[in-house]
Amino acid sequence: MEILKRLIPLWLKRLWFHTYNSNLVVLQQIWRGKYPPGQEKKHTLIEKLLFSPPLLIRAISLSNLEVYFIRDGRPAYSFIDIYVLLWVIALTIFLCFANQIAETARLIICVVVVYRILDILSTHFCILLIDSQKSNWAPGSFNRSLLLILLNFYEIVVVYGFLYLSIGNIVNTQNEKLITPISAFYFSLVTLTTLGFGDFVPKSDSSRFIVMLEVFTGIIFLLIVIPSIISRLTAQNGVIKNKEI
Repeated sequence: MEILKRLIPLWLKRLWFHTYNSNLVVLQQIWRGKYPPGQEKKHTLIEKLLFSPPLLIRAISLSNLEVYFIRDGRPAYSFIDIYVLLWVIALTIFLCFANQIAETARLIICVVVVYRILDILSTHFCILLIDSQKSNWAPGSFNRSLLLILLNFYEIVVVYGFLYLSIGNIVNTQNEKLITPISAFYFSLVTLTTLGFGDFVPKSDSSRFIVMLEVFTGIIFLLIVIPSIISRLTAQNGVIKNKEI
């Protein structure tokens, strides 16, 4: 018992130290005009306000647990891969069994899945616009990054599908309410991709609000990941050309 008491503070201290240094210190440096270290630049007020929410969200992300898998300062890619896959599995289960989950539990899960959306967007935002400012920053493997982006896209579709089933009021042309996971996934997918076939429509203002949020999420996601994909592909092609030379 005494050993456990000693280990818990060290566990929490290590997690807090990693979270604080990788997110909150960066936020302080941006507001004080000292980021990135060694190549300080003054950020405009709009940049400071834009960068603050993603850093604060990333500071409470479960992905910070990667600190326990980092070896010799190298990124814990395996942990992030497992982290994303676990979310994919959990969200899929939530959607498939949404109709069997109690109403109170569904509301709690709604909070969890919304958190995951914020986690995805803040992570990509920070990588593209904040981490990339460092002179020693290098994009990861293009193939791995593309796969993770596709999984994140799937997660967003599933999350909104779950929201439509749990708190939405979506009906078809016969005024029948959307009740199956497949239909929810389908409606979420056509909404996110802005196809909008019209066979399902939101019937209440709250449902319309969720639809607008999904469209907005899709636009933000594309604006973030497209430049990220291009930068990784460019970097990979540059490395290949340098090796050939």
